[in-house]
This record gives sequence, C-alpha cells and structure tokens, in this order.
Amino acid sequence: MPTIRWLAVAVCFFRAEQGVLGEEDGKHCSTGGDGTTDDASCDEEHAVFLQGRAPDSTFGLGLSGMAAQMVADSVLKAEGAIWEAAAYEVLSSSIKANERMQAKLGNSTQSRPCPPPQNVSQDVNKDGEQGNRPSNSSGHKGDMGKALSRIAPNITLMRTSWHAAKMDIENFKSGSGPVLECKGANFSFCWDFYTGADPTEGYVQYVSYEEASSLGIYKVKTDDNTSRGAAVYLGSVTGQGEPAKSIRISSNAVFTGGLFLIDIAHMPDGLSTWPAWWSFGPDWPNNGEIDTIETVNGDSVTTTLHTKEGCFQYIYNIDDADCNAPGDGTTGCGKSVSQQPATFNDGGGGVYATLWNERTISMWMFPRDSIPADIQSNHPSPVGWGKPYISFSIGWNTDCEYEYFQSHNLVINLDFCGTWAGAVFPGNADYPAGNTGCEDYVANTSIPSAYWLINYVQVYNGTNVT
Repeated sequence: MPTIRWLAVAVCFFRAEQGVLGEEDGKHCSTGGDGTTDDASCDEEHAVFLQGRAPDSTFGLGLSGMAAQMVADSVLKAEGAIWEAAAYEVLSSSIKANERMQAKLGNSTQSRPCPPPQNVSQDVNKDGEQGNRPSNSSGHKGDMGKALSRIAPNITLMRTSWHAAKMDIENFKSGSGPVLECKGANFSFCWDFYTGADPTEGYVQYVSYEEASSLGIYKVKTDDNTSRGAAVYLGSVTGQGEPAKSIRISSNAVFTGGLFLIDIAHMPDGLSTWPAWWSFGPDWPNNGEIDTIETVNGDSVTTTLHTKEGCFQYIYNIDDADCNAPGDGTTGCGKSVSQQPATFNDGGGGVYATLWNERTISMWMFPRDSIPADIQSNHPSPVGWGKPYISFSIGWNTDCEYEYFQSHNLVINLDFCGTWAGAVFPGNADYPAGNTGCEDYVANTSIPSAYWLINYVQVYNGTNVT
C-alpha cells in the first residue's frame, strides 16, 4: 500500500505541476518532425511490461526526473500492470515537463517513447555490420545535460516490448515457404548429432545418430501421424547405473535472424531433466545465445538471452537485466514465462515461435487447440498473433546491439543434472537434494517422461543460411 500511495501522489504531483489535471490524458505517443501527433502510435502504446530504455532526449529534469526515477525503481519491485501503468504515467508526465522546460530555454527536444521513424536507416549488411545510424546525442547544454546524464541511466522504460517490436512484426513476410523444414523421415538430415562432453557438466553421454537409432531413442513414430507427418522421437536411457544416454542435435544451417517454429507434441519432464530448444553463435558468448525453451526438474519454462558484456534487458520481473550475468554470460538475462512441461504435454503440446530481426527477439507459445491458421498453412504472419509472451529489444537505440547475436546454430537437447538441474535438484525420499543426489537418481531410475516428440522445425526468412 505505501508504494501505491506514493505512485498516486507522484502522478497527481506531475499533473498538477503541468496544469493538466482534468485534461484528456489516455495516450502517450511520439510526435512527428512537424509537431503533429502520430495517432496510430498513440493507439498502439501499452503499459504492460517495463522494459528497455527510452531515448536520452526524453527524460525529465530536476524534481520531476528524480521522482520519476524513484517511482520507476520502486515499480520494478512490484507486481501487476496497474503499477506499471502508474509508472508510465509518471514518466510520461516527466517528459511533458521536460519539453516545456526546454521550450523556455530555446532548446526544445520532442519526446519519442515510440520506436524511431521508418525513414531512419537501420540497415544491416550481409556481413552483419550495422549501417549508418543517426547520432544519439541529446543536444542538451550545461546543467540540463548534466541532469539528464545523471537521471537517464537509471530510469527504466516507457514503452513496451510489444510496441517496440510491432513495426518489424508487421513488416515480416513469410515468403513462399520455409527456408528450412525438418520433419518426419527427413528430420535427421537437418542436424549434426553432437557426441562431445557436455559443456554444462551434466550427467549425460550424448550419442551419435547410429547409436541413438540402435538404442531406440531416435526414431520416426509413424503411429503418431499428424497433419504435418510422422512425429520424431528424441528419447533417453536412464537407470543403467551410469550417465544417461541422450541426444543433442545442432543444425547444419546457420542463421542470423528469421522466424523459427517448433511444433512439440511432448517435451521432456521429470526430476533431473534439463531439456532446451535454443540457438548460439561461435566463440560463446561473444555472438550470443537465445534460449526459447529451457526447464529443469519439470519446473516452468524459462526464456533467456546470454551475451558478452554490454547487453541489458529491462523487462518487468526479469531475474537479472544484465545478459552477461554474472560476468561471464552463464546466467544471462531471463525469466520464467510459461507453464510447466507436464501441463503443456497434457494439453497435447503446441507451437513455440521465435522472431529475431534487427529490432527484437520475441517469442509466442500456442497451445495445440490455438495454433494460428497461418502457421498451419505454412504462411505464418506474426502481426496477427497478438502480443508475444516476451520481447527482448535489440538494435538501434536500445541497451543491446543487434551485433550481439550472429551466426547461430539451432539446438535441441536433453541434459540431466549438471550446473543447473543438478544444483537445484530438490531430492525426494530416496535421494538427497543437490547434484550428487541428482546423479544417483539418474543412475538408478527409469524416467519414462524424459523425451521429446517433435512434429516439425521450420525457419522462415532467415538470413545467412548456409
């Protein structure tokens, strides 16, 4: 309650300060170069997630800016859209005060909490180098500039991930069909079967295609026909007094951007399991990692980015905004965003979609009975899907450059125990908590739910496909 009262007082303070009490105030949006309002952008603005960082020129000054900072910081620790909406109100009011003050000083700078206009060059060439970009200089002078430099780094968001990504989502075209499709009898042709040591110290031995087929943990299940063909089973062997035998596959094709779809009938579940659907670039973490699906011990799915130093994502309720956390990228910036594998499986699975372009890395999850018709017809159109369940802002005017993610291989794997699943293994009546108990559990227990059943993987409009 104290924080709610503080938000209410702050909002009233700003509105009274600006003489706007009683004015129509339902929209916060960008203005054009001639000072006119972009009504379309106003209507699209939402205060759902606190994420990203507004352009340096949009922050308030003096008491307005400091109060906005304090409110935003407190809201990050709260829960619920009402808190975020109130913080948005305060920050937007601070912007208005900033504009009025700048106008008096003869140095007016217009507010743009929305994405940059379409005529701003954001081209990325074939080598992944960003083209000419406008200067990010705020143009402020003297004390004004000093005030902004103090306030700006600590104020978090005024626009949502959905709004930041929407322009590029609308522009996405799936073309004539997928540039990569992996399903049925041809599924294995897309992938390399990794047989090296597990980088995350899991209690697992990854096996070749030949051994997996011999063990029966890789097979095309013709008895599980779907509209897309036979499902592919990626299983495991546990309870043999040794590390689990499992599968880790990495795509032969390499991507820098695209729309990535995976239709999953069943994802691995159970104590000790650590399944993931993800991608990564060379020289980890310098070219990034995108984890769309990652879950341990049957807990809720987590979505995470891992990068080199310098990428931040100010998403509401994120575990850590620093994607290089704890300094080497191993933890990254992520949050629990979806249901548990058991619930997903009980509903017949569904489709996960990841859109990666110059402005956003956004994800959707569609349960089996809610898969959009455009996906089912091989003409996916993200603009009709509604808001993604999470959006990471990248590229121009964000805290994470597009170049942090380059030349990714796609990966599907099932690990056991290790640095995450083992570390948080809860134990049971027979096995203690922790990694030692986890390994003993795997060595002595058959885990029948530890398998993937995948209908297809598709990629649309990927660049740098090899």
